[in-house]
Amino acid sequence: HYFVCFTSEATSLAAGHADLVHHSDETFQWQNEIVNPLKIEFPRSLVEVVVYWNIPMHKMLKKYVYQPSLEGGRWFAVFMTYFVSALLHGLNFSLSAVILSIGIYAYIEHVLRKKLSRTLNACIKSRRCQEHECSHFYKENSFIAISINLLFSMVAYFHLAYLGALFGVANEFE
Repeated sequence: HYFVCFTSEATSLAAGHADLVHHSDETFQWQNEIVNPLKIEFPRSLVEVVVYWNIPMHKMLKKYVYQPSLEGGRWFAVFMTYFVSALLHGLNFSLSAVILSIGIYAYIEHVLRKKLSRTLNACIKSRRCQEHECSHFYKENSFIAISINLLFSMVAYFHLAYLGALFGVANEFE
């Protein structure tokens, strides 16, 4: 899916449909990003995979499902978001199971990394700290942060490969 999105994004840019924002530091930023393949192929966490797989869908689900569901608690909001995502993907049990599993794994990873980040005072949360806002003692380029982030990246690879394998096997039986 993300390959198709990336190809359509590249085609749009090549055709001249650029929506660029000019920043004061003389840089430009592409505003119509649909997918970010590098963050999917080399994820820091499962959270990055989910966010960058389909950016417009992520933004829509966050605004219209996750944020309104926060009244029921963070876990409820995450579950509702992944449940709605599974419904939007159709009534395919194996795909729904994979999506809900990614939601559970991503939530557990997010909570664990947040606690570890506080305990170790290291830049190891699921999402990178903003450069100018990072108050951790161990910055992203420190040995401890690199090691822990690499470990969690390996866990994300394992989870994605495992869930992909289950999805492939489930389709053979349908």
